[in-house]
Amino acid sequence: MSTEARIRIEAQRREDLRRLADQAERKGVRILHTRDGAHFATSATDATLLYPVGVESGCTCLAAVHGGLCGHLGLLLSELGMIPEDAAEAARAIVDDAWQEMVGAGVADPIAA
Repeated sequence: MSTEARIRIEAQRREDLRRLADQAERKGVRILHTRDGAHFATSATDATLLYPVGVESGCTCLAAVHGGLCGHLGLLLSELGMIPEDAAEAARAIVDDAWQEMVGAGVADPIAA
């Protein structure tokens, strides 16, 4: 897969997570953090339900199990500062990621040359 394709896919994933995080927040979902670093998300529909959610492990809710992404994960990543807050910030992150990938591949810095 080309660098350009990977960048587009990552940009779409970030947009999806931002949208899901915003929806979850509007529905009243909250992220609870334990002292040992674990995270749990409240359910928007059942006040007695908590979903374990993690940066690496994802979420255990039905949406995540069936589709991979969910509002619980999006909200956690948002609270941890791991997804951009707006389109401008997202664009900067994508450019930074692409630049780092090019530098890692040995592309010379045209400004430093």
